[in-house]
Amino acid sequence: MNEAPRVAIDAIVPSFAVGGSERVVLALLGSLPSDSFDIRLLVLNPSGPLAEAASRFPNRVHIGAKRLRYGLTKVISTIRDRRPDYLFCSQVHLNIAMLAAFPFLSGTRLVMREANMPSLCLNGGHWPSWYGWAYRRLLPRAHGVIATSNAMAAEFERDFRIPKDRISTIPNPVDRKMLRTQASPVRRYPGPGRRFVAVGRLVYQKGFDRLVPLMRECDLADRLTVVGAGPEHDNLVELVSSSSLTQRVEFLGFDPVPWALMAGADALLMPSRWEGMPNAALEALACGTPVIASATSGGLPEVAATASPGAVTIAANDTSFVAAMRSLQIRQTDEPRPSLLPAQFEMELASQAFQTLFTISDRR
Repeated sequence: MNEAPRVAIDAIVPSFAVGGSERVVLALLGSLPSDSFDIRLLVLNPSGPLAEAASRFPNRVHIGAKRLRYGLTKVISTIRDRRPDYLFCSQVHLNIAMLAAFPFLSGTRLVMREANMPSLCLNGGHWPSWYGWAYRRLLPRAHGVIATSNAMAAEFERDFRIPKDRISTIPNPVDRKMLRTQASPVRRYPGPGRRFVAVGRLVYQKGFDRLVPLMRECDLADRLTVVGAGPEHDNLVELVSSSSLTQRVEFLGFDPVPWALMAGADALLMPSRWEGMPNAALEALACGTPVIASATSGGLPEVAATASPGAVTIAANDTSFVAAMRSLQIRQTDEPRPSLLPAQFEMELASQAFQTLFTISDRR
C-alpha cells in the first residue's frame, strides 16, 4: 500500500529574532509530525538568537534580504518553483504581501496568522489607512485565517468579512514544563518591597513608557526590572532618569531565558498599546506569576476570564493600575509558585488544532 504524500508547507519568517511571532511560528511548525508534513522555511534574514531553534528544520531557504520589499521577487519565484500545498506566514506586512501575490501562486493555499489585534495594530503602525485598506481588500483571499483569541476571530468576521468557517482560533502554545524547569531557582532583586518585571522589545507598541509615572506612585521600596532590547532603549533610560527613578527601575537588556526572573517577581506588568496574545504574559502565568495588563493587551481579558481569580488583572493605565500593583502580596518562596496558565494554552492542544488546519481538503 502506498503511503499518503506528505503535506508540503512553505513558511515565511522575517528573521530569527526573538520576537513573539517568530517563536510561536517555529513552535507550531515544529509540533507537526515529520512523517505527515514536509516543511520548508523561507527566511529573509537568517540571523538572530532563534537560529539554533530553527535548526530543527533542515529544509531552509535564505532569501538574503533585510526587508521583504528587497526579497519579494525571490520569495515568489522560490514558492512557484516548489508549488507547496500551503503557504503560511504570521505578520501583517508578510500577510499583505503574500495575499497581493496570490495570483502568482497557483495551486498553493494561503494560511495567515495574525499576531496582533487588527483594530489596534493597524491604527498604531506606519501608514494605518493604507494597511487597513489593504488588509480589508486582500484578506478574504486567504484559505485559512488564524486568530489567537475569540475577540480577534470576531474582528475578522465582523470587520474583514471573513467567513466563519475559514477562521480558526488557536491560542499561542506554551511549553509549561520546560519553562518551569528553567525558572527554578527563581531570581529576585534583593531587599524589601515588591518586585515587578516587564518583558518585551523596547518599542512604542509595548508601552513601557507608561510604567514610569506608575512607578512614581508605588512604594519607595518597590523595584521594576525591564527585560528586552530595542530602539526605545535610550528614550526610556532618559525618561527614568528625568523622573528620578534610576535606583528603582533597572534595564537588563535582552535575556533569552527570562523565566527565573519572571518566577521571582510579584507580578509581570503588561502596559501594551496593542497585542495579540502576548507570550510574556502566558509564560509568566506558567511560572506562577500574576499579570497586571492594560485593556489593550490583546486577548488577555479572555485569559482573565478563564484563569484562577487574581491571575490576570486588567486595569487602565492610571490609578487603577497602581492600585493593582500596590495590592500585591510579596512572595515568600524561592521556588516557582503553582502554574496559573489555563489549560487551553498547553502545547498539545494548540498543536492538534494547528495540524487539523493543514489537513483539511479546502476552506472555500
